[in-house]
Amino acid sequence: MRTKHIVGLDIVRFLAAFLVMAEHFFFSSWISPSHSSHSIEPIWTFPAFGWIGVQIFFVLSGFVISYTASGATAFKFLSSRIVRLVPAAWICSTITLLVIFYSGDPPVGVALKRWVAALTFFPKPPYIDKVYWTLGLEIFFYFEIFILLAVNKFKYVEWLSVFIAAISCTFWLLFYTVKPEFIDEIYRSREFSIMLVQHGCFFSLGITFWLCIHKITPARIVLIGMCISAGIGQIISEHHGQPDVAGINQTPALAIFVWLLSMCLMLASIYWRDAIKPANWIRTIGLMTYPLYLVHDLLGVEIIKRIIGIGPILSVCVAMALCIALSWLITATLEKRLQKFFRILLDEQRARSRISVPFLFTKSTPPFS
Repeated sequence: MRTKHIVGLDIVRFLAAFLVMAEHFFFSSWISPSHSSHSIEPIWTFPAFGWIGVQIFFVLSGFVISYTASGATAFKFLSSRIVRLVPAAWICSTITLLVIFYSGDPPVGVALKRWVAALTFFPKPPYIDKVYWTLGLEIFFYFEIFILLAVNKFKYVEWLSVFIAAISCTFWLLFYTVKPEFIDEIYRSREFSIMLVQHGCFFSLGITFWLCIHKITPARIVLIGMCISAGIGQIISEHHGQPDVAGINQTPALAIFVWLLSMCLMLASIYWRDAIKPANWIRTIGLMTYPLYLVHDLLGVEIIKRIIGIGPILSVCVAMALCIALSWLITATLEKRLQKFFRILLDEQRARSRISVPFLFTKSTPPFS
């Protein structure tokens, strides 16, 4: 069953990527330890809340992956994720490697190791670029959905959502109340982060939004409330983990407001999905989001450093425009060609696998009639 594309989500997705880019270019890339060799005063402190774009991405993932997986086979779902994730990651990590070669930091040997880690989606740091930390969480979530599809139990995706939410909500409840010693260890653990202990509430919220398309129940409303509460807890914690720089309003209220506003935009896009007419340019910016997220950071900072003489704000605007143009070029040309190559390989594998692993080709049963 082919799902209808929800146009409004492309706009929300692009805005989330733009928030992250703005935060990096105007603020965090100039005070982060990873950029200490060229540390300067932040260009503009207002976009310092832009990291909230990642939390928006996670909710979008929960919704979109559930929406597209319904009625799909495990093999089709796996193929779609490979075609979507791998080509752009390979292209963008290679561009980032070239930027590192040009800048000379880190050394070539270190950069090559990180590049190989990016090509293989190794989920633990150090990364070729700090933005790659989210891919491990996304892939773990995809894996959970894939397992449900492979055993033909996608009808229990709501229970998966409840399970993910229960762990995440319990973690944040303990974090803000009794806070036993092991909570701090979990909070700092990359392994637990990958397993969605801290961020699972966002993915669960997205799944529940999708379930509510078909039927709104009291239990789902309660689950949404729990996930929003835990999500706000995570956002507050994330805010307090940001560098303390003079001149920044030290309150997470703006990040929370932007996140909640984005959730409202998501829900409006979903509710009025038939009223918003599809447009090629909107679909394109939606597809550009993933390459833009992966490629902008080190490349954009390097551009800003080289042209900072024209003025800080103007140099950031130029870097943004160039990164957006590059992400469009990747989406329109390089990524398409590499995606075609992967589709051919996967089509060949499909023909060989139908007999040996037939359960991968059984259509999933949706969690509703």
